[in-house]
Amino acid sequence: MTAANKIEIAVIGGGIGGLCVAIGLLKYKHLNVNIYEAASKFSEIGAGVGLGPNSQRAMAAIDPKIYEAFIAQATNNGWESHRHTWFQFRDGTEGHGEELLTAPKNQTGQTTLHRALFLDELVKLVPKEIAHFGKRVVQIVDNGENGVTLHFKDNTTVIADAVIGADGIHSPTRAFLLGADHPATKPQFTHTVAYRGLIPMDEAREAIGSEFAENAIMWIGKGKSVMTYPISFGKIVNIVAIEAPVESWDHAELVIPVERGALEKLFSGLSKTPASVISLLEKTNVNAWSMWDMLENAPYYNKGNVCMMGDGAHATTPYQGQGAGQATEDALVLESLLGRVTDVKQIAAAFKAYDQVRRPRTQKVVATSREAGEILTQIHPSFGEDLKKIKQEVETRMSWMWDADMNEHVQDAVKAMEVFLA
Repeated sequence: MTAANKIEIAVIGGGIGGLCVAIGLLKYKHLNVNIYEAASKFSEIGAGVGLGPNSQRAMAAIDPKIYEAFIAQATNNGWESHRHTWFQFRDGTEGHGEELLTAPKNQTGQTTLHRALFLDELVKLVPKEIAHFGKRVVQIVDNGENGVTLHFKDNTTVIADAVIGADGIHSPTRAFLLGADHPATKPQFTHTVAYRGLIPMDEAREAIGSEFAENAIMWIGKGKSVMTYPISFGKIVNIVAIEAPVESWDHAELVIPVERGALEKLFSGLSKTPASVISLLEKTNVNAWSMWDMLENAPYYNKGNVCMMGDGAHATTPYQGQGAGQATEDALVLESLLGRVTDVKQIAAAFKAYDQVRRPRTQKVVATSREAGEILTQIHPSFGEDLKKIKQEVETRMSWMWDADMNEHVQDAVKAMEVFLA
């Protein structure tokens, strides 16, 4: 197939999800893919990101090189006895003895990496000529059979046969698909704030001991939880301290710096070890991250030859470790469907099939993650401070996410596409 006859795919956004779908599409000779990134270079904010067994299977299915890139940067729990443990969940309330409530296991355990380093590995798999920077989308116009026009802030335009919006929580693609005034267009504040920082492993070991420093732990308390896990091959401990409920977020920025000494008051009433973690956090440059999600469900993820994926479609809180992972699942389904598109007239059916299989699963992830945050800060009305009920819930709630058969998921989408084309 000549270049002039290839189907043109535009990916808006060059984060983990956007790069994964683009890399997957590169293997199809009848497709021509380009990435349009608003920033001046590929970049990710935040430090640690966890990818569960379902996400790892999705990456391997898209392209083994993606999985190899992940493994090249991945950090697991430091102790072999915790190799398959996701997190140890412990009572973090002062005077309660830091009891181990449960330690759910899966095939891969807690596997984390630094977002920016993983992105650097993915960038190596993307030809330089398909990446276009400084391309902030300001308007999307669907011209029907004449393609989709993307208008950028720099006054340039491109026309593509299909557009995939991997453009984050403030997605222009979502605004185009749903309309600026639709209640599901804008993200919702989850009434939780995360205080994040990075600590050298040696300092963490000295403060809280080897087991807690070298493995993924979450201490839970009333209105708060404290999470730690190793990243950067065990050289760094990532700390995330959660405050809930927070009535409102009255800042223009989603992330703001925190003054030294502010956290000890916010996180009073913790037992010795999580209190020591907060003291460690106070020594760093701490930022407060307001937590937002897409709990208000979009009625669809596609319209014509335009679709949205990742945070643009289903931004979620981190309590189930599925944010980036669901983007990789999106990427797998999208590249599998578009790989079967041989005529531009089939694109809409591919995107409709993607919507049919991905929307129910991803929206359930968003809802259950919001719920998990409430459970793990002991503010959920059905669980409260009942540690027995919390233990039972945490032990079982993740299996439907972790155990999903990615091949079956793709086949469901393929069958749906065939029905839409019939």
